[in-house]
Amino acid sequence: MFAKYASRESINELVSELESESAEWSGKVSSEAYDEYFYSVIYDNYEFTETLKKNLNNIKKLLKINLSPELAQYMYKMLFVNVITILETFLSDAFIGTVLKDEKLLKNFVRLNKDFADRKFPLNEIFDRVDNIEKDVKTYLLELIWHNLAKVKDIYHSVLNFDFPEDMKFFYKAIAKRHDIVHRNGKTKSGNDILVSRDELIELMDKVHTFAEDIDNFFNV
Repeated sequence: MFAKYASRESINELVSELESESAEWSGKVSSEAYDEYFYSVIYDNYEFTETLKKNLNNIKKLLKINLSPELAQYMYKMLFVNVITILETFLSDAFIGTVLKDEKLLKNFVRLNKDFADRKFPLNEIFDRVDNIEKDVKTYLLELIWHNLAKVKDIYHSVLNFDFPEDMKFFYKAIAKRHDIVHRNGKTKSGNDILVSRDELIELMDKVHTFAEDIDNFFNV
């Protein structure tokens, strides 16, 4: 549709940027059956911290493999992306599994979430909306981009009263790097190759582990 107004490269870059913000931008509707299956997996996961630790340990095992510098760099980039995915999964599983099992937290989420507060509907739909509120919340949370830490930080604070670390610059930079690896094939906007060192990967894993333990300790107080 926009081919005559912008280059394919510009269009693809914008697509990548939009996908990092929301899964809803394209107007595509996700499969309800798939959403229900995905939700059931999250809902039944009581060991989200153990899952995170297990996945991080598997990455540490992969780092022991002897590879040529070129292949090692290729693997480090993939593992860097995977560590961010592990963090996303933990944040989503911990929040969804906790909030949707607690009626009080569910009400807090609906009352305090800005996206829900801005929704408008005719008065004659009010009972249908109330009956479907849990489904609406479920759909919203499943479609949320969980590496959008600014938004995730806000809902953790408003609903669970949990505060992320005051200084999140390390994670923001790591997520921006993950974005370039995934959506620009490992290059920056200026076209320079992105490099990931083994030490950098280990530091990211350590910080993700510490972050997750802080959240887990909060839940278990």
